[in-house]
Amino acid sequence: MVKQEVILGDCMQIMSEMDPKSIDVVVCSPPYNLGKDYKTYEDKLPRQEYLEWTSKWMQLVKQVLKDDGSFFLNIGFTNKDPWLGMDVATVAREIFILQNNISWIKSLFIDGKTFGHFKPVQGGRFINNTFEHIFHFTKDGNVKVNRLGIGVPYNDKLNAERWNNEGGIRCRGNCWFIPYETIIREAETGVSEAEVEKSWLTVSEAAEKAKVNKAIITMAANAGRLINNGKKRRERRIDPVDLARWMEERFAPKNADHPAIFPWKLPEMCIKLHGLKEDMVILDPFLGWGNTLIASKKLGVNGIGIDVDKEYVKEAKSQINSIHI
Repeated sequence: MVKQEVILGDCMQIMSEMDPKSIDVVVCSPPYNLGKDYKTYEDKLPRQEYLEWTSKWMQLVKQVLKDDGSFFLNIGFTNKDPWLGMDVATVAREIFILQNNISWIKSLFIDGKTFGHFKPVQGGRFINNTFEHIFHFTKDGNVKVNRLGIGVPYNDKLNAERWNNEGGIRCRGNCWFIPYETIIREAETGVSEAEVEKSWLTVSEAAEKAKVNKAIITMAANAGRLINNGKKRRERRIDPVDLARWMEERFAPKNADHPAIFPWKLPEMCIKLHGLKEDMVILDPFLGWGNTLIASKKLGVNGIGIDVDKEYVKEAKSQINSIHI
């Protein structure tokens, strides 16, 4: 029977006590050092101190990782600090081999439609940031992965025949579009644009639904925090799916609030790319709300998650226990 173990404590201390070469896959998204409002951890260290800390915990990851294991590191950046992810990868370069360089696409524009979600950038210097890094590190760069484990179908069956692919599935590549579940728009599920817009709300209706003054909805729309499709104020309509996401962020209980969560689909794809096998163990040393262990539970493999914050640990246990397979 598979087990998901959530541990409260400092990941460096915990990993130093773990059996060497006992972990098949590590998936994690450490604090980015961008001043995020974590409850316990101070997320604004001097850059060199942050990178030295990064090197220390990565050395421990290497110690607990099997020789044929995979280490998937999700790291973001900002337009004002675009080197962050690359600086962290440079630290890892002294410890691991970068076997695959993957982009987690949060939003993209195809055929006249925007899919996914992003935080709009204000001002005239920068473009919107719609992706984050996923670095796939291994010890020697020669770990065989299951490319078709996250494969996608060929659009043209002739291409499948050309490449002698009887299953009709090809390698997905290194751009992974993974939107957050709570903000997947109706248009992305095959509903026509006309039908989608019928459900959009006036400012008054949105205010009533969110139980706030209309002025707050207007300000949120003006600031780009709510999607609207009206050029003029009187024509403004609010996307109900986006409103629900905004309400979650605005009114969620603060005792469980976490400023940086990746979707469970992200670690699921990392684990499946590495390849599933019996008795494998997944580790996330920065567990947060528990999405890596949610993925490992859904996949039927063992997971270990570590977090230094007792409230995040409590929330992670609750989230994981709510999953019934």
